[in-house]
Parts: sequence; structure tokens; C-alpha cells
Amino acid sequence: MALNDDLDITIYDHSGILEDGFLPSNPISVEHIDNFDSSMGQEAIFVSTLEHPGTRQPPLRQRRSTIPNAVWEPLKSTIEELYIRQDLQLTDVMARMKQDYGFDASDKMYKKRLRDWKMRKNYTQAMKQELISKLTREETIPDTSPLLGPNGKPLQAQRLLRNVQRKGARVPLVDRRTYEILRRKHLASGRANTICHVQLQQSPECQHVEIVLRSAQTYYSWYLTQRVTKARYTLTCSLCWVFGDISSAPNLLRANSVRRGFALLNRACSGFAVLLKEQPFQLLQELIREFTQSSWGSHCDVRRLVLKMVASCADGILGTRHPIKSLVSSLIEMGQEHLHDLLCKYADLLTDTVMNVPDTYISTDFLLELAEMYLCYGELDKASKLCEPLWDAAQPILSPPNRLQTKLIMLKANISRLRKDYPVAEKVLTLGIRLVAKAAGKPNGNSGGVCLCGGIAALYEEMGRLSDSEEFYRMVLEAAPLLGEGRATIIYKILNRLEMILEEQGKVEELAQLRDQYGGPWAELETWELHPDPDSHQQDGQI
Repeated sequence: MALNDDLDITIYDHSGILEDGFLPSNPISVEHIDNFDSSMGQEAIFVSTLEHPGTRQPPLRQRRSTIPNAVWEPLKSTIEELYIRQDLQLTDVMARMKQDYGFDASDKMYKKRLRDWKMRKNYTQAMKQELISKLTREETIPDTSPLLGPNGKPLQAQRLLRNVQRKGARVPLVDRRTYEILRRKHLASGRANTICHVQLQQSPECQHVEIVLRSAQTYYSWYLTQRVTKARYTLTCSLCWVFGDISSAPNLLRANSVRRGFALLNRACSGFAVLLKEQPFQLLQELIREFTQSSWGSHCDVRRLVLKMVASCADGILGTRHPIKSLVSSLIEMGQEHLHDLLCKYADLLTDTVMNVPDTYISTDFLLELAEMYLCYGELDKASKLCEPLWDAAQPILSPPNRLQTKLIMLKANISRLRKDYPVAEKVLTLGIRLVAKAAGKPNGNSGGVCLCGGIAALYEEMGRLSDSEEFYRMVLEAAPLLGEGRATIIYKILNRLEMILEEQGKVEELAQLRDQYGGPWAELETWELHPDPDSHQQDGQI
């Protein structure tokens, strides 16, 4: 290694290890010092070393080794996504790259690479002067094309009016007259754009739909760049617990089990901090699906209250500019009448996204989820269009059906049920239950069988066959432990439905026995109940 006037020489600590954790690859030995240029003012240091060869001196530190282009280039798109599109700070980008990719580089290396890639966020003086020249040209030469700042983003005209640093002093780039012209043009253009956007292009409701879709697209674009081993594409335990409670709560609120419904929502809210830190792939999907459900009915204020809590939590954990925060904030402002349009457009977006998921099994699972989302708002044709090719490809279904086949059976039956084709729905569910019983010895012998029993119980309830529905609901309760993490949510739903069926049939004794036998799950919710302030004055039955 040759020493020259530009070499920055510093000293190692006594452990002989660099501050970045790497040992020097070729530490400088005493022999290399003979040709050192004395004009650098370091002669006394090296003479002392030569005169006392037995004295132990700490080794000289080399510069941190550079990272070759072959390592940087594959990461360019990921860094651009984080730094430019998600607008993260450089320190956050560095931390994310180190955590997700094991890529560790200094901030100086990042800044040099960003300059080479022409990834700028700030306006240079030359860029400001060029933009000022364009904005202040003669009024007789109109230019309707939008001015763009760094990285093709829309120009922030107010930033051109800020003073710049020159020779230690803050000075303006424009004189007083130009300042007034820029300010006047900026305000005028702002008014024109606002009126055009609101009156001629989009209503506020459509703007919220667009923000939700754009936020989802940004989130998914980032997610698809992550390592498959780190990405959580499947349903996590946290997702099952939190959204299981949210899914059950509206039914309890409508069934006059208000305290239980609010207890479920309270418990669900306590789990959002963990969810937002994990950021599983299906988080947006569950947020949109559960909070656009028509099942909230007259409890839209409750839905909005929960969303406000989620938005506040996302703001504290992920930051104001994170797509999840933007998405939830827009959901809060949307009225119930616009949620159908949002759900359909989001499902179309997710359909295109899941095709790029690097796992066929997972992408198939998502397609089934999408079909269920279409069913939520009665889009039977779209749901059937997704279901039929998957159903044909799955034939013949062997015993016992796997998890995807079970979901496919449930989807096929639900489409027929919503079309009031009850015989076909019953036939499909009976086929699945028979395949489970053949392998497990009884209809509810595994988790798939439990789900199918719940499906046929709901079908019989809708058909008015209450005794048959009661029989299968009891099968679900009997085998609920097989459902694993999601069992609590299923139990709440089934108990609620079964209590209503017994009341409708006038089975008072059976209802009392049921409540006595399965009082445990409800008792677990008591710690999550919301108790009114004793100083407040409330009417009976209010929370």
C-alpha cells in the first residue's frame, strides 16, 4: 500500500480492532516508513518508533474498506424505494438495510452512492436558480407543463424562496421584485390547482379512495423487495387474535351483548402495537376487509373510534408518512356508502400484487381470500371467476382435504349459499365433511372438519333447519381446541349463534346448561370490559 499526502493516518485502539469490527487486511509495518515524506510533519512519530524498536506501539488504522459496485447495484432499487418513495431518513434506511439484508455501510458511503445514482431530496443552488428562471420568465410565454424537483417529484415552490448559505452568511437567491413574482405565482397556481382538483377531477371521497390504494401499492412494492425468509406473508398469531376479535365484535354489538362486544374491541386494540411492529403482509388486507364490512351497521361511530386508535398507534410506531398511517387516516374519513367502491378497487389491486408473491401456495391462498372479500359486498361474479379455475384444478379432492382445499370448499359453498342455491352448497359441504370423517373418524376430527361443520351449521340456520344447525354448532364447540390460536374467536361466534338458536326454539334449560358449561370464555373477557366512570351520569344499558 502506497502512502501519499492524501492518506488520513489515525491510531487503532489497543485491542487492534477497527471501530467497524474488522481487522486490518494489510497493516503498515515499520519497513514502509523509510520512504515517508518528512514534509507531512509526522517525522518525529516515526523516528521515535525506529529509535526504540522494542517499544510496543499501537498499529496504524487503515481506511474502511470500500464496497464494490457488484454489491451496491442489486440493492439500488430497494434503497431507492426506502429513501425516495417512502421518504425515509438516511439513518432509517441504513438501519432497515442492515436489519433486513445484513448490509452495513457507513453514512459517507451511502451519501457518495446516492450522489452517483442522482438520488437527491434537497434542492441545490444551481437547481434552484434554474427553476427560478423558468418561473419568472415573461408572461407572454405560458408553460402549462408541471415543474418537477429532485427525482421527478412535484416542485415545492416555497423552498425556492428560502435563503441559502454563502461564505458563512444566509443570503437570498432572488431580489425583492422576483420574490414577489414567485410568491404571487405560487399562490395563484395553488388556488387554481386546488379548485381544479376538487371540482373537476375528484370529490373528497374519491380522494380518500385514491389515498388508500396508493398507500397499499407503496406498502406492497416495498414488501415484495424483502427477503422471502423475513417476510411474513401468511396469517400470523397476532393477526388471528386481533382481527378475530374485531370480526366477532360487530355481531355481539348487534345482538345486544354490548359489554362483550366492547370487551373484544378493547382486547383487540391492545394487540395493535405488536402488529404494527411486525408489519405482516396481510395487515392491510385485514384492516380494509374488517373495517369496510357492512356488519358494523349502526355502529359506524364505534368503527371510527377504533380506527382513530389504530391511526394514533401507527403514528407513534411507524411515523406520520408511513403508508399504513395514511391508509387508516383515510378510512376514518370515508362514509359507509363509499366502502363498496374501495373494497372492489383494492381487491383488483391485490389480485395483481399477489401474482408477484414468490410462492405459489401463498399466492393461491391470497386468491381465495380475495374471493371471500368480493363476497362481502355481493360481488358474486368476481368471486366465482376466481373460484372456478381453482376448484377445477383441485379435483379430485382426496381424504382428508388440506388447508387450501378446505378453504376452497367453504368458498364454493358460500357462493352457492349467497345465490340461494342451497342444495349445491349443502352437497359441497357434505362432501368435505365426509372426506374428513373418512380420515379422522368423525366429522370434527381435525381443524378443517371443525370449519366445515361451522359452515354447514350456518347454512342450516339460514335455511331454517334450526335443530340440524344446533347439532353442528355443538360439534364445533366440542372440537374447538383443535383450532389452535384462533379457537377463542370461533368459540365467541359459535356461542353467540347457538344461544340465539336455543332462544328461538324456546329451549330454556338447554340454554342455561350451555351458559353454565361454556361460561369460561366469556369470563375471560371480564378483565377487558369497559366500566363507566362512576362520576358520570348515564342511562341504563349505556357503556
